[in-house]
Amino acid sequence: MLTSYPGVTPYKSATSLVDAPHRYNVLGWFYVTDVRKEGYRGPDGVVSIYVLRFDKVEVGKPSWWYPEDRTPGDPTGYALPGVTTVPSKKCGECGETSEEVFEQGWTCSNSECGGFFKFPASVDIDDLQYSSDYLRRRKQFEPAELPQLPGPLPHPEYDGDLEFGTEVAFRKGMVCPKCGSCASRVYWDRWECPLDRSGCGFRHYAVLLEYPLQAVHGETAALEKKLKGKNAKYPNLHLDPRIVQEDWATGGYAVTTYLLPDQDGNLVGTFSHFKATPAVCSKADGADMLLAEIQQVASRKGELTVVDLKRNPAKNPGGKFGLPCPACSTC
Repeated sequence: MLTSYPGVTPYKSATSLVDAPHRYNVLGWFYVTDVRKEGYRGPDGVVSIYVLRFDKVEVGKPSWWYPEDRTPGDPTGYALPGVTTVPSKKCGECGETSEEVFEQGWTCSNSECGGFFKFPASVDIDDLQYSSDYLRRRKQFEPAELPQLPGPLPHPEYDGDLEFGTEVAFRKGMVCPKCGSCASRVYWDRWECPLDRSGCGFRHYAVLLEYPLQAVHGETAALEKKLKGKNAKYPNLHLDPRIVQEDWATGGYAVTTYLLPDQDGNLVGTFSHFKATPAVCSKADGADMLLAEIQQVASRKGELTVVDLKRNPAKNPGGKFGLPCPACSTC
């Protein structure tokens, strides 16, 4: 399993041995070298969890995050493949062999064994430390060819399989080719390495091409067909049987009105959903014209008069992520 690991490293941290140059940094190409189980003290006692170890592929040179003041004898310092080995023992209870990965001593890593993760009474499993041999061990891995890291940024002008600049490749973030900082795609017409997040200000323009109205109508028809099939399969999945639904039309709009009752069945209100028909959308100053104008504005690269369209993060006060409400202290 080969993967690039864009580490979410702290920009400034009291526990880090080095200061990360950016808020988000790419650490390099890694692959899985060890999968084992360890014990974790939960509310109901010790439970087993899977632990994966990733090793860097290019072990022939120190990483950019390697501290310059490290000495050759540093217990967690740099090591080459084959230089360090980890001792192992066979469990007397289950017969399986486990490596001695902790400074506090050996334990069986077989979660089905009665001796799994058992240490002397003086050892607190919440304070375990990996041994220097285990941390310094490296395995050799030589892929035929490593993909470019970071990869090239797409551009609709020379990527033949990308049509309008709205495809998935354009919605992803970038690794700045100038300074290496990771940045999300915020602006409508470009990637930008933000200066306020330890970036360098590099810009890569990928101006959106105008999305044809025919394509929009085709996608709308396909979505309506999909939803119609879903509704036929699950007819009143989320509809309270006491709610009356009325379908009607007015002024070129298709309208669905829901009559909302209280617990006793008395009408207390209505909710109407107006859906614009193609005839309404095609009128002067209608939705079709608005879509075309927005796209034309967004396609003018580098003009100061252009509205700098971008997307901003949204918070959900009181939601499952526990974000505080900016307006009060109760949610």
